[in-house]
Amino acid sequence: MKEPDVRPNVVIFGQLEETNRVFNDIVSHNIYPNIVTLTGLLDGFSERGMMDKAQKKFDKMIQHGEEPDTITYNTMIEGYWSQGRMDKAKEIFEQMFSKDILPDLNSYYTLVEGYFKVEGADVALKLIKEMIEKGLVPDHLRQNILTEILGKRF
Repeated sequence: MKEPDVRPNVVIFGQLEETNRVFNDIVSHNIYPNIVTLTGLLDGFSERGMMDKAQKKFDKMIQHGEEPDTITYNTMIEGYWSQGRMDKAKEIFEQMFSKDILPDLNSYYTLVEGYFKVEGADVALKLIKEMIEKGLVPDHLRQNILTEILGKRF
């Protein structure tokens, strides 16, 4: 890994079960990891299609007073849509608003991508319209995604 802020760890190297065991051991001693560690663990579960485990950790995180950030929510949204569970992805997205966490471009486009791939372009376009109405303007990368969506719709 050559990115300066990414340090190799057991999640990155694919030892998710060992990471989960260590996590549970730490928590059993009333030490609770920070949001960055938790999000890494959620991402590991998400990438392996283990959203039930990810949701349990997510819920436990909130119970222990750790507030998920936008990146954490985006991780959960992507995990759910990648399993075709758009109802849960949308539920997590809406939960952001109830917690006064404003979705960013990544939040919207994570959900847009899910709708586009799972349910079709019409729902994705409605969400893009909502995003723009809230003042979030697509950047170049997201404009390419929008072009792809429109290209497949017409």
